[in-house]
Amino acid sequence: MHEIDDKITFLNEIKRILINGGKIAVVEWIKRESDWGPPVNHRLDSK
Repeated sequence: MHEIDDKITFLNEIKRILINGGKIAVVEWIKRESDWGPPVNHRLDSK
């Protein structure tokens, strides 16, 4: 999700095309420094 500019439109489109009863998992990086992963300013806050 950190690469998506318009998150609302993106999620609405997923909802539209997902089959009935379908599921999606969104996994994001915790917003803190680590030795790997995207830069902290690219990570989403959990709030």
